[in-house]
Amino acid sequence: MRNSISPFRPIPGSTIQCPATTTSARVAIPALALPATTVRIVHSTGTSGVRWRSGSSTVTAITLTDTLQLPGSIEVQGINAGDTHIAVITDSGTGTLEFTFGSGV
Repeated sequence: MRNSISPFRPIPGSTIQCPATTTSARVAIPALALPATTVRIVHSTGTSGVRWRSGSSTVTAITLTDTLQLPGSIEVQGINAGDTHIAVITDSGTGTLEFTFGSGV
């Protein structure tokens, strides 16, 4: 039997941007994106790495320990069922992450 890998398939209208500073900020995942199992993350502006995590409406990003997105990078990561918000923070400086929700890798 052959294993197949599905390409990333975005949910139309699910893209959000989240500006980051040295204070944790959070944004809600759009309701239409809540069935998503993966998220494509683009570090769209800024020269500082941005850390992020997904979770509930009280999620807080933490410097030095949360997932780091480097300037100019694009990644696809899994997210947990039931996550409703994304939080971001920088160790220093500013940056913006763009999240597009969907399925596949």
